[in-house]
Amino acid sequence: NGVGEDEEENASSMLTLNSFDIAKIERSELTPNSENLKFFIVEGLIEREKLREILNDFPPALDSTTLANKKNVEKRDVLKTGQVKGTYAELLKDVESDAFRDAVGEKLGIKLKGWHNRVTLRGACEPNSCGGMNSIHVDHQAKAVSVLIYLNEETLDDSDYHGGDLLFLKNKKSLDDSNIIARVPSFGGTMVAFRNYRNVRGQKEAIHGLRPFKGKRRAVQVNWCKSKTCQ
Repeated sequence: NGVGEDEEENASSMLTLNSFDIAKIERSELTPNSENLKFFIVEGLIEREKLREILNDFPPALDSTTLANKKNVEKRDVLKTGQVKGTYAELLKDVESDAFRDAVGEKLGIKLKGWHNRVTLRGACEPNSCGGMNSIHVDHQAKAVSVLIYLNEETLDDSDYHGGDLLFLKNKKSLDDSNIIARVPSFGGTMVAFRNYRNVRGQKEAIHGLRPFKGKRRAVQVNWCKSKTCQ
């Protein structure tokens, strides 16, 4: 019955995750912006000590030439290497949990229970760099919500250029400062979650991209989609 379902969901939201404190998501606020995009940023979602443990268990395959330059490396492809273990494996389990799903959905105003979940992994922008004008895009219409958790311990680019940081943009014409709605510090266990514009009445395109960057750029991406393919 309805009461039982509510109790089940409340119990789910109270579960303790190993990788981060879900209360940080619950305490966060949507980021006000001129384009009416629905997104929020949680800096330091993963504490520094835990982040170091996760990086110690980071799959070497994601730094290799085999997988490193694939934009979205499917979790199953990394599992096949036998290198998903320890605290990194715990992180993947946590981002697939009902508690994480429900906390993200509640903050973005969408009930995600029953939607298809897809986890993809990223490790490096080398030997070929990432970013630039070709990186500017809008997520596929099947994706209702996109989440990225950034695992580099230190800033990718400590200059004012901020190469490699995710940028929300007003349009697809440039990566100039004047076209940036918000910059996401893409390191230090920071998380960003946003809704696809096609699923929010009145919201413009959730255009995003990054300025050119070459080097390690480690992240976990989670999407909830209407279709199983979740492209």
